[in-house]
Amino acid sequence: DSCLNVANDANCSNGLYCDGDETCDASNDCQAGTAPCSAGETCNESDDTCNASTSPVVLGFYDFESGTQGWDVEGSDVALRSDGRNAAWARSGTFALRIRDDTTTSDAESPSFDVSAFSTVEVTFWYRARGFEQNEDFVLEYLTGTGWSNNPEHRWICGADFENKQPFKQVVASIDVTASNVKSAFKIRFRCDASENNDRIYIDDVEVKGFV
Repeated sequence: DSCLNVANDANCSNGLYCDGDETCDASNDCQAGTAPCSAGETCNESDDTCNASTSPVVLGFYDFESGTQGWDVEGSDVALRSDGRNAAWARSGTFALRIRDDTTTSDAESPSFDVSAFSTVEVTFWYRARGFEQNEDFVLEYLTGTGWSNNPEHRWICGADFENKQPFKQVVASIDVTASNVKSAFKIRFRCDASENNDRIYIDDVEVKGFV
């Protein structure tokens, strides 16, 4: 005689829709299910549905206090700054992104976001500048599928939009992603468009939200 252990998923179900269907593994017992709703959707347990959220969804917040937090900061022209000499160049805490000059390494690139459920991405950030000459600038860019964007609304110019050593300024930038063909791997980046190493922009407290 022998005993046959037959997996029965029904024995593992907790009766809830929003945490997915539990399964039974003959060797490892009950296994958790996968949540059925996508980013940007809310789960309704009462009628077992996923509904588009009317509230913004925070896709990421970056204060750089724990390091680069997934941002690509390779190259000599972008770095985190935290020492006492530069403490005033962080908006909160002691760390901020510092980007300088105008070279192939004068940019900081974000982690990727899945924005498939959204029509608009909103980027909120704080910045402070030093050393810029008049009419030099920095930009916020995003992946378009054929390269990085070139939107004049996402460009900030010394003498028009900011002055050196002003207190940190907040920016809220809106990006229409309706027609984007990189919605599953969307990225943003900050790029310094100045002229020398002493031209520096400090970026802090970056928040990325998605809107349906």
